Amino acid sequence: HEKEFEGAEEEMDAFVEALECFGDHIGRTWTILPPGFGPHRAPVLYAFLERYAPHMKLGVELRHNRWFQDQKALDELCAVLTRHGVTPMLTDVAGRRDVLHMRLCAPDAMVRFVGNSGHRSDYERLDDWVDRIGHWMDAGLHRVYFFLHQKRDHETIELAKHMLPRLAERTGLAFDLLDDEPAQAPGAAGGLHQAELF
Repeated sequence: HEKEFEGAEEEMDAFVEALECFGDHIGRTWTILPPGFGPHRAPVLYAFLERYAPHMKLGVELRHNRWFQDQKALDELCAVLTRHGVTPMLTDVAGRRDVLHMRLCAPDAMVRFVGNSGHRSDYERLDDWVDRIGHWMDAGLHRVYFFLHQKRDHETIELAKHMLPRLAERTGLAFDLLDDEPAQAPGAAGGLHQAELF
């Protein structure tokens, strides 16, 4: 965020080298573009992808509203992402529906679901995702990385408990049951919690 993809090669090279230690066990790594990083900065992003996409599976989360207002810019970006095998993050947050662009550019998908403290609409949106993921898998989608974010851990677990049985029924996949109390490092502060479902 601070360097906005420029002059960060030393840090990125070290990061990629660390990721390579995971071998075949690593999934996708994603980067969230800074809020002010719009289509006017596309060449910087494309140069970043040219350098790093061959070395790691990437996802990119867009936040600047111009990406979603400029159809040509989004189409061009998606063409670049497809060429590099990079997937755009699908962000489902109640307050910004534009970021849920529904573009798939790779044989897998990444979804970041931001809950609204257990509001009824959270469960309705999750039910929609169960159906959508089922359709995508029927059509040949290989993998979905689905991250649940809430302000409090127990709210994340409640959403996962709602979603997992429905997803298992729709897709035939089996999921481990979740503990009621997530493990937390001593002294760790509360915050957003994420869970890769499958």
